[in-house]
Amino acid sequence: MTDRVIVTGGAGFIGSHLVSELVGRGSSVTVIDDLSTGSLDNLQEVSARIEFIEGDIADVAMAGAFADADLVFHLAVRNVRASIGHPEENFRVNAVGTLRILEAMRDGRRGRFLYVSSSEVYGDAGVTDFSEATVPAPTTVYGAGKLAGEHIALAYQTTYGMDTRVVRPFNNYGPRSHLEGDSGEVIP
Repeated sequence: MTDRVIVTGGAGFIGSHLVSELVGRGSSVTVIDDLSTGSLDNLQEVSARIEFIEGDIADVAMAGAFADADLVFHLAVRNVRASIGHPEENFRVNAVGTLRILEAMRDGRRGRFLYVSSSEVYGDAGVTDFSEATVPAPTTVYGAGKLAGEHIALAYQTTYGMDTRVVRPFNNYGPRSHLEGDSGEVIP
């Protein structure tokens, strides 16, 4: 049996690479993305082998898409730059969107959930050697929203016994990334 996998933010930089890998492994992949920062161009190589749903993960109407998923990789976000100009929208997608997905999965009584957080949860921690013991101290609405999403995912594990995991990637770059130059993406 093929796993039914959903990748939110699957048309984005990291998500599109994950989608390609999952398709290559034989998974049945559905991508959910509102295309606010992602692009269908990132999915050209696999477009015939995936289902694509354009939608907002914080919209209650999207709940049905998650109910029978075996695995959800949650990468959909509003980025740091967007959080500065539109903090409420940023938090709505990053935190409330996470809650909506988990609630839909709980109603379906199945599936594993991987929340892709961000090093932004640490803010300006003043350290360079991070570990799981480093205390988060977000300095942006984006970082606060990502930290809220982490806590929501872990609370669903504790409260409802759901299989949830959290990862915090640092300094991602490569093909398909948005090299805008003012968010630390430029390597000297």
